[in-house]
Amino acid sequence: MDNKTLELTKRLIACPSVTPNDAGSQNIIRKELSNLGFSFTDMQFNDTSNLWATRGTGAPHFVFAGHTDVVPPGDAASWNSDPFEPTIRDGKLYGRGVADMKGGIAAMIVAVQEFIAENPNFPGTISFLITSDEEGPAHDGTIRVLEQLKKDNVKIDWCIVGEPVSQKTLADTMKLGSRGSLHGVVTFTGRQGHVGHAQRAINPVHATMAALLELTQIEWDKPTSDFPATSFQITRLHSDSGAENVIPETISCRFNLRFSPSISPDDIKARILEVLNTKQSLPYEIQWRISGVPYLSKRGKLT
Repeated sequence: MDNKTLELTKRLIACPSVTPNDAGSQNIIRKELSNLGFSFTDMQFNDTSNLWATRGTGAPHFVFAGHTDVVPPGDAASWNSDPFEPTIRDGKLYGRGVADMKGGIAAMIVAVQEFIAENPNFPGTISFLITSDEEGPAHDGTIRVLEQLKKDNVKIDWCIVGEPVSQKTLADTMKLGSRGSLHGVVTFTGRQGHVGHAQRAINPVHATMAALLELTQIEWDKPTSDFPATSFQITRLHSDSGAENVIPETISCRFNLRFSPSISPDDIKARILEVLNTKQSLPYEIQWRISGVPYLSKRGKLT
């Protein structure tokens, strides 16, 4: 990482921008791009900050897309250094968001700085689409900006998203598509009771484990040259009676499936419901949310 990219990355990491709080990181980006002659449109939707920056006119329209928000750092005591204090150890930069994706944003900005220095009168348009809501619900981030751009008849020819996809060395992998993302929360209801009289209770934890285990073992589809296989991943299990000697009444399971175009959300939902209806007998409620649909970009000039 060259010094310019490194220093800009460190400045961005120092902003504790946990979704959807931007924490000043987009102001840093704005200043860097302002020095290059970019014009700006702020698109604030609820508590999400979105930055749309543009330089040039006409086609081709080349867009760099990314996000300044990061996932929560967890227990800071488990880090070897403050997650929001960029630290170099053994030649590596540590901090929340180094890879995903403040380092990518810094690299894109420095690349544009160098490009404009060599090509000040380049033909076409360069834009940046930066959001503070990618790691969270993503309701008011990139999707809302794209909806507004569509209303404004803004056409994008090429787009690069600076997400970290390299495997062993920088830029050894480029993604031309994305899997869909299906979220679910299912809550099972048993019967609360004292552990000393377990025969009078229905423990929802015990009653649902077989069904949940089966869901994790289903072969939903086959991997392809473009996408890995779909998998069912439990991201949270919660059951609590409030006392150590009381069987809880409910258990809640939050899960996610990243799925390829070879399987539909409706197929996934039907399979999950089949397992829940046949492998356990407790009443349950389930909520679904699709945060993205799968796509695969056509091979073309940019790729």
